[in-house]
Amino acid sequence: MKRKIEEYKYKASTRDYLVALSNFPCFVKLLNATNKPYLVLHAWLLTNEASLLDENRTLPSIKELSQTLQIDSGKITRYLKMMYDEIHELNEKEPDKFKQDGQTLCYLSFNYLGQYVGFNLGLSILPKIGEGFDFYFIKPLNGGSNFYVKSVNHHYDNMRHTISIQLTYELPNLYMQLLREKAYLNHDISLHDYLSEPSFSLQEKLVKWYRNL
Repeated sequence: MKRKIEEYKYKASTRDYLVALSNFPCFVKLLNATNKPYLVLHAWLLTNEASLLDENRTLPSIKELSQTLQIDSGKITRYLKMMYDEIHELNEKEPDKFKQDGQTLCYLSFNYLGQYVGFNLGLSILPKIGEGFDFYFIKPLNGGSNFYVKSVNHHYDNMRHTISIQLTYELPNLYMQLLREKAYLNHDISLHDYLSEPSFSLQEKLVKWYRNL
């Protein structure tokens, strides 16, 4: 009898949401908290922005925050997630709000243990393949915060240039990438095999075909 392998699924904690929002007040400011149930919590995050970003200070516990704001801890949990989810919705609908003047708007896809999350970000410099990229804000959705750039793709259609960046939790195997490029140019593998994660059998074949490369 085969053992059932469960897919990785990250379950975010209340602390994850608090850390994410505390570290990115620039995103919190994009929310219109008027008449929202999280109004008091939203104001607290922005009022304490400087101290929350101070690396020498620790964030309060959810219990301490509940006592400070006189809000039930269960509601604190719900409000933090509500704010976080609304930021993601805004990112999908109005991505230009997540870039500054002079930055290039990019779509980033973060892969952590097979769980993918997308986010639009304005970048001042485009990262290169193999470079590290830290983005804690994404952790509540897939559990990852430290990634490596796997690919940078440029798309041009109807006078519009867009950039998408693929990131993964694994340190890229640049040698294997080189073998795949060689095999694709020689028509030894399909476009699907070139763009997809290579299976173990394909990796063995590539090494055998181009052992002298």
